Amino acid sequence: MKVLCGEGAKIAGKTLGLRLSTVNKTHITVAGILLFPILIFAAAAQDIGIPSAAEIMAKVAEKYRAPQRYYLSATATGKLRSFPNGIEPTPVVIAAEFPDKFRLEGDLSSLGLKGLTLILLDGKTGWAYDKLSNKYYKIPRSSQPGTTGQQPSYGHVDFSKFEEVVPYFDHYLFVRYRGTYKTVTATAVLGIETLQTKDKKLQCYVVQIDYGEFNSKKPGSGRNIWWVDKESFLIWKETNEEWTSNPAFLESQNQTFDTILMDEALPKDAFEFNPPKGASELPLPKR
Repeated sequence: MKVLCGEGAKIAGKTLGLRLSTVNKTHITVAGILLFPILIFAAAAQDIGIPSAAEIMAKVAEKYRAPQRYYLSATATGKLRSFPNGIEPTPVVIAAEFPDKFRLEGDLSSLGLKGLTLILLDGKTGWAYDKLSNKYYKIPRSSQPGTTGQQPSYGHVDFSKFEEVVPYFDHYLFVRYRGTYKTVTATAVLGIETLQTKDKKLQCYVVQIDYGEFNSKKPGSGRNIWWVDKESFLIWKETNEEWTSNPAFLESQNQTFDTILMDEALPKDAFEFNPPKGASELPLPKR
């Protein structure tokens, strides 16, 4: 069961604002902050001993460098060229455990995967499920459980090779966190804000990251804002905007995380799927 690189990676990309990127193309965010107050806030941040944007982003990069297991739940919204009227708030769950367990759950039909609300690999068997129709695919694994692998270099991901699926999506989820500070054109620390999550309040550095000529509306340029927890350097909120072309359109994505578990115990059912009562199995598409 294959997904083309451009579309497959957008599953996670469009869901959490984590669109495809390379080391030379970063993702960015948020709108409407004028240069003058940015400079004032940045200067004030330095005066009271707040780390620089580069220092914060370096610690973020280290935090997200190579987690072996994680569980993220978030609510995502946005406005894409394909959905110009906006995307309704969408709950999303992404979890992974190297080398061969993965979960992507949410309203995937509006994000490039019509008819699917769950993709799950439990280490032995893969599942692709649509809650609305109560139908599913069962994907046999083509390698032995526990086999390790690397992100595939070819133009698709083969869902029967679990050891390649996990690093494939891991890369596209976190690449911007792992190296953004090396390629941006401008950064600023806007200050410190208290962010209320589902069960706690966090003190967060608010960091703005620009790449390209955002203010000139140059296609491919954008702006990110990260809310970075002062203690853990995890990103609990993120907004981004990016200019596209033909004609110019400002795409935006926003996500607020409810849960972030990184290299700690995950929910016991994170990688479990049992077909619901009455669910019917669909034949796998031919390769």
